[in-house]
Amino acid sequence: MGDKIHKVKINSEKCIACGVCMSNDPNFFKLNEEKNVTEIDYSAKKPDDYTLEMIAQMCPVGAIEIYDENGNLITPNI
Repeated sequence: MGDKIHKVKINSEKCIACGVCMSNDPNFFKLNEEKNVTEIDYSAKKPDDYTLEMIAQMCPVGAIEIYDENGNLITPNI
């Protein structure tokens, strides 16, 4: 899924749908209005690794989980 980032996941139990991720990449991050959480549109082009890490770090509740190719959690580091 990229150079360093292998998997991106939204923790729906943490997500408050604040919109930080969606405002930074409205194609990759979408609001699921039924559940009022953000989801990933896997058919959209993934942001580059640096941008994706920055977006994940902006999430106020650490709901964007990023994993490397070995399954290690890169972020959040809250």
